[in-house]
Amino acid sequence: MSVKALRYLSFVTVLHLTLPLPAFPASALGKLSSDGKFDVADLSLKELKRLDAVYAPSKSEQRTHEAPGTTTILTSTEIKVGGFRTLDDLLNYVRGFYVSNDRNYTYVGLRGFGSLGGYNSRVLLLVDGHRVNDNVYGQFYTGQDAVIDMDMVDHVEIIRGPASVLYGSSAVFGVINVVTKRGKDIDGLVLTSQGGSLGTRGGGFLAGGDNERGLSWTLQGSLFDSDGNQRLYYPEYDSPATNNGLAERVDEEASRHARFSLGLDDWSLQGAFLHRRKTIPTGVYDTQFNDPGTYTEDLTGFAQLDYQQGDPEAGQWWGRLFLDVSHYFGHYAPAGGGPANIDMGNGAWWGAELRYARVVLPGNKLTLGGEFIDNFQLVQKNYDEGSGSPYLDDDRSSNEWAFYAQDEVKLLPELHLTLGGRYNHFSPSGGQWVPRTALIWGPTSSTVLKAVAGKGFRAPSPFELYYEDNGNSQLPNPSLKIEQFQTYELDWEQVLSQRSRVILSVFHYLGEGLILATQDTMTSLLIYQNIGRSSGNGLELEYQYHDESGVQGRLSWAHQRAQDDLTDQVLPESPQDLVKANLQVPVVPELTLSGEFQFRGGSYGTNGAWTGEYGSVNLKAYLPKFLLPGMEANLAVYNLLDARFSHPASNAHLQTSLPQDGLVVWAHLGWRP
Repeated sequence: MSVKALRYLSFVTVLHLTLPLPAFPASALGKLSSDGKFDVADLSLKELKRLDAVYAPSKSEQRTHEAPGTTTILTSTEIKVGGFRTLDDLLNYVRGFYVSNDRNYTYVGLRGFGSLGGYNSRVLLLVDGHRVNDNVYGQFYTGQDAVIDMDMVDHVEIIRGPASVLYGSSAVFGVINVVTKRGKDIDGLVLTSQGGSLGTRGGGFLAGGDNERGLSWTLQGSLFDSDGNQRLYYPEYDSPATNNGLAERVDEEASRHARFSLGLDDWSLQGAFLHRRKTIPTGVYDTQFNDPGTYTEDLTGFAQLDYQQGDPEAGQWWGRLFLDVSHYFGHYAPAGGGPANIDMGNGAWWGAELRYARVVLPGNKLTLGGEFIDNFQLVQKNYDEGSGSPYLDDDRSSNEWAFYAQDEVKLLPELHLTLGGRYNHFSPSGGQWVPRTALIWGPTSSTVLKAVAGKGFRAPSPFELYYEDNGNSQLPNPSLKIEQFQTYELDWEQVLSQRSRVILSVFHYLGEGLILATQDTMTSLLIYQNIGRSSGNGLELEYQYHDESGVQGRLSWAHQRAQDDLTDQVLPESPQDLVKANLQVPVVPELTLSGEFQFRGGSYGTNGAWTGEYGSVNLKAYLPKFLLPGMEANLAVYNLLDARFSHPASNAHLQTSLPQDGLVVWAHLGWRP
């Protein structure tokens, strides 16, 4: 651990532990009452259950201490008071996660394994249990390009460790399940608006309700626009021919979101749509610097029909049908002029899953399931605008199917065993078998110990396998193999008092065939390769506090090292230390203040350049009563101290690192007319 990280951790530890905080009942993590205070008496049964229940680890509701692996649940109250703009903000708030921004997309890292230069393809994102990662790149989005607007988020479940047994490819380091608001959570009409620095503005609505017949519905739509940073300086472009390194007014972003859901008895239907456009200011892929003609557009949409009948005691059936589309369009203005280069990746797929769960013996629940996905559209194109001769025109299809089983056995009242396995077959990559075992022991009512071993995997994406643009930027590699990770983890969860607990995780990852973007030695072009063996070791430590007055906080430290075992070199975008401190304090009934501190250690980019460590502070305020009856407000200052820091750059950039925004002010209003 670096000296600077140790100093930061010591400071925020003293800050947390010296605050005068009263004791409280253990169940008192609550929601704001009508007078702006946290009141456990106002908690609904649904909210109380969420505090100690999670769905994603086993695809069924279970208590968090019985789940295989450590979990983090961000409740609707914590999200509301935290005022997160995007999933990026939320993940930066959570233990062990880090997010990098290359001024076009954001990349999620966990346990020392980042996504820079690739895609968010080793963590799985779910929305109400629906898989969001696409079929061309294997990625999901977490910024304004995320398929779900934060106004629709009720709570979030985060599960660390491999979950490929139940979810298949990409569930290597963790699963994020975003649970959206139901009709009774909205119960009427809510109008929203937002604005702030960087010319940010937006607005939207949420509507929803339910009736005595059991019909529940929601509808949501929103618009977002930002002028972005109007003046960015990159010394690598500091010459008269490239505007002396200044990228001016080329950081714009716009997004549009829509979502609906219907539920009646055992059936539910949901759908979502996103369109986003982002101008790229960095001169990526040797494009013309400071040219607004370089931009990307992304469109994502899905619909899913679910059926659930029965209960696990007597037998529960669950099934789903789904249809997804994902379209990427890149418009790149070449350096020196000429027609723009057009890059496209279009995917469409449908699938079905059927699952059955039953308690077959006292204390023994068995889950059996099968899944099929038809990737009927996998299209990649690259051509110069106006040209009839494409550099790339790859149109193919594929399918995958899987069977899985999981058995949860209560060996003793305080000793649980989870055993699971999955066989997944991909065309054309072949088959993959993965197991998972978890032994969970609660020697006392306040102590839980977990030992988890399993395997996660990721199949190579069509982009990694087949992308080729006639020698302009990338070479294909159709011989790529499935990457695999064998994982071992020990977890300790200890309740310290009625108001606090601590979580410690120690983990080891051993990877075979990690797929990374590298530079071809003959052509200097990008090519994805299996690098052989890689490993990761580390620990995560978190202290949590909450009380009946509404004060709640998290203090965490993650220490890790992920490396290429053949060279002993640290992997790109793998910071050694992450320190986070979050505190929410109701000051008066009409005001709750939040403070967030985030320290991130230095790391290498995929270009081999080192980017230094940094720390940043965010200050936020939540006002449940603001200006008009039925109106609430979130106010925030991000990077309060205006720290200057950068994120690592990939091989696609001339820059060795990419500076991030300084102080940013943001406000969000919600109003029930």
